[in-house]
Amino acid sequence: MTAESRTPLSEFEVWLLCRIAQAVEACEVSEALLREVYDEFRTRDAVFLAGQRESAVRRLEGLGGVNKAEAEAALEMMQDYPDRLRDRFVCWLADGWLDGRRRAYGKGRTAQLGEP
Repeated sequence: MTAESRTPLSEFEVWLLCRIAQAVEACEVSEALLREVYDEFRTRDAVFLAGQRESAVRRLEGLGGVNKAEAEAALEMMQDYPDRLRDRFVCWLADGWLDGRRRAYGKGRTAQLGEP
């Protein structure tokens, strides 16, 4: 696949990558996480269309961050809500996933430094 034939990143994907990049700059997560998520978005088998950010949450579960059953149940409950509200909810879930990665990274760095 050439660079010209790639599907552009969705609004959600760009937002999430920016959030992760900010965490990398603050030394809260490893740069490897940014590469992992970017590569996952680049090799995805479905296009994340505007208004369907739920698909991105399902993909985050594949990265090991979001409990799929809970995310699915919450999204099912929100099907009748306006798109903007669902989009905000999905961003909130992604922020929760990123916070978990920050905590894990911080614990790992603390262990490496030998701090209690």
